[in-house]
Amino acid sequence: MSRGLAVFVGDVDVVGGSERQALLLARTLTRRGVPVDVLTCTSPGPLRLPRRWAERRDGARLVRLPRLLLEPAAGALLAPRRGDLRGLHGVGLMMGVIAARVGRALDLPVTVKLAGAGAAGDMVALARLPAPDRARVLADLRRTHLVCVSEEVAAEALAAGVEAERVVRIPNGVDLGPDVAQADPGAAPTVLFVGRLDPAKGADDLLRAFARLAGGGARLVLAGDGPERPALERLARDLGVADRVDLLGRRDDVPALLRGATVVAVPSRSEGLSNALLEALAAGCAVVATAIGPNREAAGDAALLAPPGDVAALAGALARARRPRPAAGARRGRARPRRRLRHRARRRRPPRALRPPRRGAAARARGGGARARPGPGRRPGARRGGSPPAPATRSAPPTEGRSG
Repeated sequence: MSRGLAVFVGDVDVVGGSERQALLLARTLTRRGVPVDVLTCTSPGPLRLPRRWAERRDGARLVRLPRLLLEPAAGALLAPRRGDLRGLHGVGLMMGVIAARVGRALDLPVTVKLAGAGAAGDMVALARLPAPDRARVLADLRRTHLVCVSEEVAAEALAAGVEAERVVRIPNGVDLGPDVAQADPGAAPTVLFVGRLDPAKGADDLLRAFARLAGGGARLVLAGDGPERPALERLARDLGVADRVDLLGRRDDVPALLRGATVVAVPSRSEGLSNALLEALAAGCAVVATAIGPNREAAGDAALLAPPGDVAALAGALARARRPRPAAGARRGRARPRRRLRHRARRRRPPRALRPPRRGAAARARGGGARARPGPGRRPGARRGGSPPAPATRSAPPTEGRSG
């Protein structure tokens, strides 16, 4: 059996995009023969006990630990199996720092995924820490390799003082399966939002823009949950559109929702790289999104873009996006974002710690051919002969399977 990976991630029972991506990574690696342990913390409450401490999920071992005890408990859990691990992977700043500290104690390589940019991003959270704490966190991160989901996330990490050779860009993964069926042209237009209901996602701007759309029996469907839900329900009533707005809560049937959508809206004020946007593009849906850096990077000209916070522009884009298109043009429109995502998938390589073993590697290991650890003058992943790794902005394909 090949050596495995331990993934540190926030509470997977309160699923957001990062948690779904972590589970997607675990599922994909286990299907490729890499054993995965997913170490997650319970919430709310730092010492709340979970109903089940451990279980198998899609082939990976999922272990729940209280938040305050996560670092020492994870270290104790992994120490006896250190020789079976190729490395650790932390999702987000907090879990990444914990993974870095456990990795240092166990002398294992660590990758940390930074998934947020802008006002709600990881580097803004880092900047808000007191100077001594910020210095300690940066020291921990400098012993890892940072996986950034977009150019904006990578730029923020570099601006915070992370060395360029430790930054690699890997976008979130999506399922590039068949196109979803188009919405019934005779049905009422439906605007779909998928995501966590918090201020960074901009669902309140979407509600205000939707209220400006004239007639036609259009409906707004919000799939997701979060702290802003009560405020959004009040706003829908105040705007007089509560009878045309459906708040579905958390949903696991995103492909089915995409099939019924006339247009998918991504009104985020800040993002690392929106899973909802990638899913909509992969499905060939009409998309309206805010013109923040990660959305522009992912969608290019395959979506209608509006300035973040500009309700009038967002309403105008929604109105244009829901107009019927000729059948041939619709087919071309669906193919364009999918070609863009496939092209991006073909030209990237994952960091060494996340790559499945090559054929024959396990046999060589059994024969005693252990691979030498990098020396003090050689970075992990550097080729023999002094050739450096790929530049920071070139990296891996989106993982297989459906994203969150």
